[in-house]
Amino acid sequence: MSPNGTTTYNGATVTTYALDSNPNPDLKWETKYTFDAGIDFSMFRRRFSGTIDAYMSTTRDLLYTYQVPVPPFTYTSLLANMGEMSNNGIEIGLHAAPIETKDMGLTLQGNVAFQKNKLVSLSGTYNGQDLTTSKYIALNSASCNGLTSNTNVVYMTEGYPVNIFRLPVHDGFKTDDTGKKTYQVKDVNGDGGITLDDEGDREFLGQATPKVFASFGGTFRYKNWDLSTQLNGGFGHHIYNFTSLRLSNLGAFPTYNVLKSAEELGVYNAQHTSYWLEKGDYVNIEYITLGYNLPASKLGLNYIKGLRFALSCNNVATLTGYSGLTPILNNATIGGGIDNNVFPIMRTYTAMLSVKF
Repeated sequence: MSPNGTTTYNGATVTTYALDSNPNPDLKWETKYTFDAGIDFSMFRRRFSGTIDAYMSTTRDLLYTYQVPVPPFTYTSLLANMGEMSNNGIEIGLHAAPIETKDMGLTLQGNVAFQKNKLVSLSGTYNGQDLTTSKYIALNSASCNGLTSNTNVVYMTEGYPVNIFRLPVHDGFKTDDTGKKTYQVKDVNGDGGITLDDEGDREFLGQATPKVFASFGGTFRYKNWDLSTQLNGGFGHHIYNFTSLRLSNLGAFPTYNVLKSAEELGVYNAQHTSYWLEKGDYVNIEYITLGYNLPASKLGLNYIKGLRFALSCNNVATLTGYSGLTPILNNATIGGGIDNNVFPIMRTYTAMLSVKF
């Protein structure tokens, strides 16, 4: 129910209400079923330890808004519990202290998570009415000057992971009589024509969400000095380099800026194709910290028990084969994976002083 106007009742103006959506008395919470099996272990007097967890998770009765006919329904959309999704994976964490003496120590820790996601179903029947969706549901799009075709890039569809890239397949460039090049795409379905709608000449070309997340860190200590670092990474996914696509259209120049490489590429239009889809694997050095601990015995002060000096650099560097500015995107969220003017995380330097009383 929602307000839909006013009327006069007993000489006073009152608000009137009306139904503004199809009622569904069977709506309920989504239901999640999870099975997890794990093992924790420790050996060599706890110098080496770890955990291994395997999980299988199924979410049923997913909520989704479906298009329905009028009549028998009052409105054209209905919220209902119809979907099912699965998430399976293995997570491994290890910790080791290979060196542990009075003057020297080394500790290492790391973890890796393998994950697999699939949209099992998004259709069903409610009160005798079949509730279905488009075969390919667009989650994210990208548009720019000169891009006139279907702008959808990231999709979800039954039987695949959420956040898949479904794109026209690059089939070289074609050159006109003036020497200008434009994109050419493949006739995927072989019908002799090119259609670029959601169900047209496009192919599943990988997923935006990393299949593997990993991290590794360690601390080395020598007497009063210590050095620590942390690395994180994502693997098994792709990134759509829309920034380069948009800035490589010579047809938009000089009204809009272009990259230096655009002249060499020589393309005079903008078109979504697999040409701009790249592997997104990366390793990011999150921080490196160097510290020195000055004990109380060297201070000669009764009220100070110790001092610590440290220098730290955050976001030191990112190792990747991706050609854009940064591979660290919002690719773990619904509709992520598109690089559209994404700037790298800032590198920061920090000097620290800690006093222990």
